[in-house]
Amino acid sequence: MKDPFGKFVIAATGNFDVGIDKIRGWVQVNGGKWTTTITKHTTHLVCTKEHWKRDVQMVAAAKANPNIHIVKYDWLEDSLQARNPKNEKPYLWKTIMRAKLKEQNRQKAAMRNALKQDAVAFHGGCKKAREDLNSGTLSKRKAKNSNTWFTSSLASLEAARAERAAHKAAASILPTPSPDGQHSPRHPAAQPSSPTTAQSPPAAPQTPTPQPPPLPSPLPPLHPAAKADNEVAVRFLDLYHLHRDATNFIYDVVLARIDLATNTNSRYHLRLYETHTAPHAYCTVLRYVAPGQAAPAKQYVAPMGSSYEVAFRAWRSVFQQKTLLAWEERLLDEREKAERVWYWEFAVSLGYDWILGLRVGGLI
Repeated sequence: MKDPFGKFVIAATGNFDVGIDKIRGWVQVNGGKWTTTITKHTTHLVCTKEHWKRDVQMVAAAKANPNIHIVKYDWLEDSLQARNPKNEKPYLWKTIMRAKLKEQNRQKAAMRNALKQDAVAFHGGCKKAREDLNSGTLSKRKAKNSNTWFTSSLASLEAARAERAAHKAAASILPTPSPDGQHSPRHPAAQPSSPTTAQSPPAAPQTPTPQPPPLPSPLPPLHPAAKADNEVAVRFLDLYHLHRDATNFIYDVVLARIDLATNTNSRYHLRLYETHTAPHAYCTVLRYVAPGQAAPAKQYVAPMGSSYEVAFRAWRSVFQQKTLLAWEERLLDEREKAERVWYWEFAVSLGYDWILGLRVGGLI
C-alpha cells in the first residue's frame, strides 16, 4: 500500500526509544497527518504504558472521544513493516489492560483453589494420622496423675483463680458492722437485777438476733493432678501429617493385589508421615486390608520419631517387596515394568532371594 496512514491523524505521547521526531517523520512519509494535540479530527494516539497508567492530559482527552484509538507503539511498527494499517483491537491499551486484569484474576482464583486443595489434603492427612498414629490434630486429653512438685502454668492459674473466687465469696457474706463499729452480740448477756427494779414486772423476753451462717473456710489450692482430673486440658502433641515432597507428591499410595479366580482383592496402604513442627520427625506405616476383613492390620515399618533417611528407606523397602519394582522404576512404561518384574520373579524362583534383598537395601 502506497500510503498506509493516508486517512489517519496521529499523535503520540510518552518516552519512546526511537524518539518522537522519528515517529512524526514516519507518519508523514507514509501519508499520515501529525498533530501535537488531541482534536476532533485525531484518529490515533500512540501511547506508552507509563503515560496510560498515569492518565496524562493527552490520554484523558483521547479517552473522552470514543473515536480515537489509544494504541501501543507496536501498532505503528507492525503497520509500517506490513505497509498496511493493522487492526487496532489487539494493540489497544484498553484491551491489553483488561486482558491483563483478567489473567491476574484467573491466577488469584487458581491460587485460592490450590490453597483450598492443599488444606483439604492436609486435613485428610491429619485424619489418616489420627487413625494410624493416634495423632494429627490438637487433641483434648486428661493429664496423668503426677506426684512430683512440678506444676503446669495452666494448673497454677486455675488454682489461683479458684482461691480468689473463694475469698470473694467469703467476703460477700460477712455481717454488716453496727454504727459504733461493734458487731451485734450473738446472744444478749444476762443483766443483774437492781434493788430498785426488783419488784418491777418482768420484761418481755427479747427475740434473739438471727445469726449469720458460719463462715466457710477458705478453699485450699487445688492439687494440679486433681485439677487435671476434673478438667480436660488442651495439649500440643508431636502431631503428624502426610509427607509431601518438593514435586507436590503426597506419600500415600495404595498397592492392590487382584485375584481374578476368586474375584477378590487385597490392598496395602503405604504412608509416610512427618511432624508439623521442625525439625521434622517421620514415621512409615503399612496397613493391610485382606479380603473379607473389616479391620485392617497395621504395622509401623519406621517408628514415630525416625529420621527422614530411616523412614524413606523403609518406604522404599516395602514398595520394592510388594511390587518388585524400585521406587525410581515406578515411572517406567508398562513394557519395561513387566520386564523388571519378570527378572526378579525369575531370580526368586531360582532361590536368589539375596539378590532381591540387596536391591531392596539399595546396594544394587
